[in-house]
Amino acid sequence: MKRLMLRLFWIGLWLSLVGLSCHVAWLVWRTETGGDTLRLHWRDATVGWFKGEYVPISARHPVEQAEYWLHEVDRVLATHPENGAQAAGAALVLDEPGFSNGPFFGRKPTPRSPTFDMKSHIIELLRVGESFEALCRRKCLELSALASELDATNVAWWRLRAVLLWDNPTWTLNSSLRDPNWTAILEQCSEHDPDNALYDYLATNFWWDTSAEMDYTSNEERLLVKDAETFQRGVDYFERGLKKPKLVIGDVGFSAVAEFLAASNLPRLEHDDVIRGRFLYTRRDLLFYRLWTWQDLHADREVDAGDLAKAWEMQRQSMRLIEQYRRADPSHQYSGMATACRYRTAIEMVKFAAAHPERFSSEELRELTVAEERARLDGKVHERSQSLFAARDTTATGSRAKSRTAKLLSETWIVLAPSLVLFALLFSLAATGISRLSKREDFPKIGPMWQGMAFMAAGVFSIFMFGVLPSKIVSARIQGTVFIWLLVGTVLGTLACKTWRGMRRRAYRFSLRELLFAMTALSMVLALAIFAQPTLEYFHAKRWKVSLPTLGWEWTHTNDLENAMRRNGVLFGILDQWTAYGGAYLTIVIWGIAIAVWLRRKLRRARQDGDMAHISRRDILAAVGRSLARPALILSALVLAIYLALVPHEIEAIEQEFQTRMAFARDPAAHWAKVERAVEQVRSDPEEMDLLRDIVRQEMAEERDESPHE
Repeated sequence: MKRLMLRLFWIGLWLSLVGLSCHVAWLVWRTETGGDTLRLHWRDATVGWFKGEYVPISARHPVEQAEYWLHEVDRVLATHPENGAQAAGAALVLDEPGFSNGPFFGRKPTPRSPTFDMKSHIIELLRVGESFEALCRRKCLELSALASELDATNVAWWRLRAVLLWDNPTWTLNSSLRDPNWTAILEQCSEHDPDNALYDYLATNFWWDTSAEMDYTSNEERLLVKDAETFQRGVDYFERGLKKPKLVIGDVGFSAVAEFLAASNLPRLEHDDVIRGRFLYTRRDLLFYRLWTWQDLHADREVDAGDLAKAWEMQRQSMRLIEQYRRADPSHQYSGMATACRYRTAIEMVKFAAAHPERFSSEELRELTVAEERARLDGKVHERSQSLFAARDTTATGSRAKSRTAKLLSETWIVLAPSLVLFALLFSLAATGISRLSKREDFPKIGPMWQGMAFMAAGVFSIFMFGVLPSKIVSARIQGTVFIWLLVGTVLGTLACKTWRGMRRRAYRFSLRELLFAMTALSMVLALAIFAQPTLEYFHAKRWKVSLPTLGWEWTHTNDLENAMRRNGVLFGILDQWTAYGGAYLTIVIWGIAIAVWLRRKLRRARQDGDMAHISRRDILAAVGRSLARPALILSALVLAIYLALVPHEIEAIEQEFQTRMAFARDPAAHWAKVERAVEQVRSDPEEMDLLRDIVRQEMAEERDESPHE
């Protein structure tokens, strides 16, 4: 009967594994990210033991990133030589390195430097960013030119070509020109996109940046012109740009990068990181903000010089610049930078008019006040529409809050399962090999129920020792105190057991040596008991922690794990530390040791009772191997089965997140249409608009009341 039940168990287990595997294979076939998800899981469980965990491309050293992308660009474009979008996407990929956390970008401190110096770390990032720039600069320019040549009618590629004439200031110490023939290229770009002020403003920013600087030595920012002739050249370009209807870069570049990545060998799971690492919006907003700042400081300079008419004209030019920027497309219109600058410029214009009322009629003053109120109100509307999005996200996730514990357990299992399957399988193979050391068949056995109880006890012990204690749920002081008293109790208990056994066997004989040994041991125990607490206090004073250290958080702030536990629950900290200590593997090892000790005691008792003949060490090892081999194999199969049952949910969740994140790059217009609908939802609500309008008017009134006292 037992043999039949065992066979049925194995048949059911293997059928379950086959069925679950087919389901997972079907999911992999119908999703974009399923294959990459499984491949990375099992890659870390196999090759990862020797080469370490897989590091995403965006988290590697910038030189490694450059080498990877240069090779990948050549491979992809050799297959699609006439595709302008892919050429533009490749140029953007070579524009700057990725920024994801990893072994390089999230580098931990060395033992000689236990504190994390953020300033030096940022400087190092900027330095290695320049190494990426040196390797990819030429290819980036070639590809941006190639894109505009392959599809000359698409103004998006001319805009990108103009922007990429300068390196990205995000990853270099100083933004610099990439092509000395930049003026001719800007003129060529402008010919294909004549209504766009971008090219004039790029030249403006360059000439102003090389001929002037912002002086921060005084209490207020001041414009310091070092070369008046070059600065005026920038002014000429700026005024020429103001005559054009719009300032636009656009977001087609994100779609170009997505198209290039789709043809590359980069895992799909990393596409979003690479796309979001193309700081097109940062470039755009930085150009706009610098122009606005230069113009604002220039107006202040004219005020100081007494030329109020020119200063006022510059304020109006600043507002014209903002309207050019906001008029381009929704990504510009709903930019936080544009909203803030419009708001600040409207306030400055009202202040200027209030300081010089003789230059303005009452109607003009009223129009300026209305313009300020409108700018403030638009800012409030945008903020409110963003808060509505946040509230929707909170509502969507709130229904899943109750399953957070189950989700955390599931994710932990999925991460550990591949390695645990292989570890248990190797453990079973090793036990099988050891079991062949002896051919005896009369060894006592440990039943499945006791095997399961032993494994659960090992699991509870490992979770407490390597999960609860390192996460500091039990404070380090309490851990130290318990450790000291356990040590005292262990010594006392050992002495008591030895004494009791000797007295029970009536084998006790007076011996001066044993008496001296017992007195010495007792004295040491009493001394340890007396000085245990002072010793512990001394350790704490010296910052010697008599407790299990927290792993994986050494380079962060000491309270980071505690804060993470507050946000995600106590279970997060326990599983984090249990995983960091390799608790799953330690559970198997502890279980194996417990079974070995238990079986050895059974064998010794059987030999004492005469049930077994002489037992050698090889026999004991073989008995232990036989007791562990099959249970370890069953454990490996069960872990795999549970993994196959859970991983479809993981694949579907990752796929859904991937599609959500990639939706913007694949169709930016659809994203901004949603934003526009959210803004219109706020504007179409009379009660909401009245409330926002009251808030704006109250703020304006309070600022008017405070202004005389400034």
